[in-house]
Amino acid sequence: MEATRIFMLHRVLPEIPPDVGVYRPTTVTCAQFETLLHQRAGQPALPLSALLEAKTLPDGAWFVTFDDGYCDNLEHALPLLEKYDVPATVFVTTGFMQGTHELVEKTLWRTLLASGHADSYERYSPLCKHGSYRARRARIARIAKRFEAELPAVSSGDYMSPEQVARISRHPLIEIGAHTHTHPLLTKLDPVTLFEEIKTSKHTLEGVTGKKVGLFSYPYGGNHLFTRLAVRQAGFSLAVKTSNQTIPRAPDFFQLPRIDVNWMTDQRQK
Repeated sequence: MEATRIFMLHRVLPEIPPDVGVYRPTTVTCAQFETLLHQRAGQPALPLSALLEAKTLPDGAWFVTFDDGYCDNLEHALPLLEKYDVPATVFVTTGFMQGTHELVEKTLWRTLLASGHADSYERYSPLCKHGSYRARRARIARIAKRFEAELPAVSSGDYMSPEQVARISRHPLIEIGAHTHTHPLLTKLDPVTLFEEIKTSKHTLEGVTGKKVGLFSYPYGGNHLFTRLAVRQAGFSLAVKTSNQTIPRAPDFFQLPRIDVNWMTDQRQK
């Protein structure tokens, strides 16, 4: 019996530019994405919500998800999804969508690149995950000061705007899910900030799309019992993580595993 899989992607670009920097580990080319779609074409591709609705799934069922809400999901990934008639879920980080926040790893990368210390990225990148957005950005500000560089302003050009999210949400192949408001590691937040991150993303997306948002993705895949309870209490029906595993026969719908397409591609090249 063929296993059931949820695939996780972030960015899809015609080619990976040399200056992609922090996005390299989460970027695939259009050709790589199309290879996945072509290879799976004989097996049933389903919307993620089907996991909640179906008592049994067809053999080899598979699902496509995108995290963060990048513009290229609309520009490059969607035409390929249309070509192969494959549904997908786009998990949107609402602060990125609104242009008020950006991935803190991106802030760090831009800071180090401007100061000539890009080779220090791996050393400092763990500081980007823990705590509130203000605390994480403050850490990057201290790093910028150490290297006599300026902290760059938030750049939102990589992410879909509210208008673009509303547009893609109307497409019959697309479901919208929430991915918090500022992309923190939820397991390292206090309870008040944790719930605020989860609830804000849900309410904001429901306002933008005019639809109920019941699907959630944990940033960095990080979750524990309390985060799962908070996600359930906020009104979500399903949540996904990252663990490069297939879906078990009796899954926990608040920690469904996904397979990172970048990881899968790397394994095949070894």
